[in-house]
Amino acid sequence: MKTSVIIGNTLEKLRRRTGCSGYEFSRDWLMKTPGYLAYTKSSGAEPSFECLRHMRKKALQEQKAWLRYIEKNKDKQPPQYLARIEDTATFYGKIAEDVEKALLS
Repeated sequence: MKTSVIIGNTLEKLRRRTGCSGYEFSRDWLMKTPGYLAYTKSSGAEPSFECLRHMRKKALQEQKAWLRYIEKNKDKQPPQYLARIEDTATFYGKIAEDVEKALLS
């Protein structure tokens, strides 16, 4: 699968779930300048393969942070709330898994 497709799919998931913009995504998930994604789209250039590695790393960091939160707060928060947080951790884990599959293909 093309790098641009994986990046586009991931951005769309994040946009729906968190409201992440393309600029934020370029900066925080791809480790590029805020306009990087817009540039690649407008020029028809394929985003660098390195971007996938950064995306996987960021997704794993997010997953780990949410799992740490659950561990620290398991006795302080209601189970329904922790279940929502666990769903968020799973969301980021799935992104990391999808990106890893793309890296290996």
